[in-house]
This record gives sequence, C-alpha cells and structure tokens, in this order.
Amino acid sequence: MFSKLRIGSKKRVDSSSHPNGANFLSLPAELRNNIYECVLEDTATLTMVPRKAFIKPKPPAMLLVSRQVRAEYQPILLTRARIVANVYNYDFRDISSVVSSLYPTQLKLLRLNNTLVIKLHCLRCRPQDLDLLRRWLVKRADPLDRLSWSYEVGWSRITVALSAKPDMLVGHLEMLNDMKTRSRLDERVAWEMLPIQDCIRQELETVQQELANSALQT
Repeated sequence: MFSKLRIGSKKRVDSSSHPNGANFLSLPAELRNNIYECVLEDTATLTMVPRKAFIKPKPPAMLLVSRQVRAEYQPILLTRARIVANVYNYDFRDISSVVSSLYPTQLKLLRLNNTLVIKLHCLRCRPQDLDLLRRWLVKRADPLDRLSWSYEVGWSRITVALSAKPDMLVGHLEMLNDMKTRSRLDERVAWEMLPIQDCIRQELETVQQELANSALQT
C-alpha cells in the first residue's frame, strides 16, 4: 500500500472530471474534504506490506484518481485510517524497511495517527526470534522513532485450536520475562516491551473467557 504513496513523476490520466463537463475538483474545498471523510469511513483498514511482498492489497482508489486528489486525500488517509502491519515471530524488519522508505512529510502525518496497529502472529519463539525482537525494542527506545504503534495478537496464518492457545500465549509470556531478566535490558528498552506483554496477556484473558463460555454451553 505504501509504495503507491511514493508515485511522483509518472503521468496520469485525470479521471476527476466527468465526460459531461462536471469536475470534482471544481467543487469547494470544504465539500471535497467532506467527501474524503465519507470515503475514509468506508476504508476500514489499510495493510502495510513490504515492497517485495508477492501479494499486495489494492491501494485506496482515491490515491489513483489524480495528483491533486491524491495530494488532498493522502494527509487525511495517513492521519485517520487504521493501518495494520502483520509481524510473524517477532520479525519487525519489514516494518522498519517500509517506514524508512517514506518521505518525511508522510512520516510527519503518520505520527499524528493513533490507530497504527502491529498484529503479532506468535507462532514460535526461538532465540533468533528474540534477537529480532530485541533489535525492534532498541529501535523503539530511540526518541526519534515515535510512531504510535499499538499491538494486537493475530492468528491468521495458521489454524490454532482454541484449547491450544492458552499454552502458546503463556509460553510467549514466560520467554519474554526470561529475556528481560537474562538480557538485563536497558530500562528504556524494557519499557518498550511492556505493551507487547500487555497485549499477549489481554489475548490470554480473552481466550480463557471464550473457553469458559464454551464449557458453560456444553
């Protein structure tokens, strides 16, 4: 999705005008902004994918209409849309790569967005995975990296039985606690781990409640 935001010099067909002469860009700016807001409400979630991804989601149509429409809509999109980045086994390198490829103006807009979400797909947790996590935490501890990421647990790549999820989540919490203790993480780095631990605990509580509800129904 973000690769589409960097198109600059390529020629485009201006599709913002209608064959009968009506022109979207001739509308008052306030009305155009209202239309952009309505379009954004229908854009539930944008998925951040690396440039090398084999399958990429289609970019929002408004970004492809014309240069002017893209210039007007992009700030609203980047500051207001829910943007999700999928992370598997604590490998945050794709996120770092995508973010580092953005223009300063785009980063400035993203810093105003409070709905940036990292979905953690906790399929395994090996020593090399924890090393990747440590690199991410060190990067997050840098005061220059201030995108407001929040964390959620995701299960989309594999089917995991509900009864198996608690043990998986508990295992990850134990390994994260062990990593914090043995590695003697810097205080700022350890602080950046807390949101990850909290999201796993919340998912564990949700799963345990689902199991309890399921037991009551049987």
